[in-house]
Amino acid sequence: MVHQLLTPARGGRGGRGRGGRERGFTLPELLIVIVIASVLAIAFSSMFIQAVKTYQFMDAEKDMLADTRYAEERVTRELGIGFRIVGFDTGVGLLEIRGYKDHPEIWSSGDFPMVDTDALIKAVNGRAELVFGDIENTVGPFVETVTPDAPIGFVSVDVDVYTGARSALRCLTGKPESCSPAVSMYFDDIGNFFANQWCGELAAIAEFNEEHALRKIDRDRSLPGSRPARDAKWYPHMYACHILDHEARNQPRPKDCFRKL
Repeated sequence: MVHQLLTPARGGRGGRGRGGRERGFTLPELLIVIVIASVLAIAFSSMFIQAVKTYQFMDAEKDMLADTRYAEERVTRELGIGFRIVGFDTGVGLLEIRGYKDHPEIWSSGDFPMVDTDALIKAVNGRAELVFGDIENTVGPFVETVTPDAPIGFVSVDVDVYTGARSALRCLTGKPESCSPAVSMYFDDIGNFFANQWCGELAAIAEFNEEHALRKIDRDRSLPGSRPARDAKWYPHMYACHILDHEARNQPRPKDCFRKL
């Protein structure tokens, strides 16, 4: 499950290297790199953003939101960068399955209902925003609240079906300055036997790319890079939305921008 990728590894034989350090890179550590990359990219346009927004589109994963808060707190502690975390959920599980694109061979309406909404709200404790309702109706008003001083920097899409994924991706269609020059993304439901580019989240990605000339979602080609863990299970789920009309991607990088940082 996604929350297992975000949860720091716990003790056990063979789980730690020298000095008690966990072997390999954890997803929170990757998020630190993502934030650094976002700040550097923004610096190309002589801007320094003090906050990066993280948005999640979830079905019923209370733990995922809680573990994202862990990553937020760790990055904030290390880099002093603030976050706004927003979680979206229907509150009643999957909505109507509308055809083959929604993978009716896998999912049914009502799957993954939220068992205890009050418990989730209590666990969040005001450190994240929760938006309940059909994503098709809630994304639009949310996009209007995004401001350039806290652009979208990371999006996790775990809505299982095409209908929800297509709606979720609308968060990337605002003004270019509402996003980082490249937005890191995680897509959960793209690795099962029935997954294909004509159904589910992969279909939503393909149609998004067809419909937007200057916003393109592609695999994160930086993975695995030089990371010691060469075959982490979450690597194939990582993508990036390239905001090709962003100012930083349309003018030369200032030669001294790294020295300024």
